[in-house]
Amino acid sequence: MASPLLTVHREQIGPTVVVHAVGDVDLATVGQLSEALSEATLAPGVEGVVANLSGVGFLGSAGLSALVVARNEAQKAALPFTVVAEGAARRALALTMLDSTLTVADRLEDVVG
Repeated sequence: MASPLLTVHREQIGPTVVVHAVGDVDLATVGQLSEALSEATLAPGVEGVVANLSGVGFLGSAGLSALVVARNEAQKAALPFTVVAEGAARRALALTMLDSTLTVADRLEDVVG
């Protein structure tokens, strides 16, 4: 069931699947993000996965954990995984130092042409 606190949708841009999240990612909503990222990794012909969190106003520990799991799944599939983040999501990544272990970009345009 979708939460009114988070909207998640997938978009294919060339060989890259972008998972767009808008709203708050917390324990109640993280399942939506996790499911979409897992599906993106399994999409036929995919050559990269991007988690676009530029519309996320809150990124809690459950969301941070989901990003690590998604990165690990992408690595197992030999796919690059990138997080696009600004604002609150970027601050959460910096505070937890995940911005040094995940590939993080400022803008979606920097990742997909």
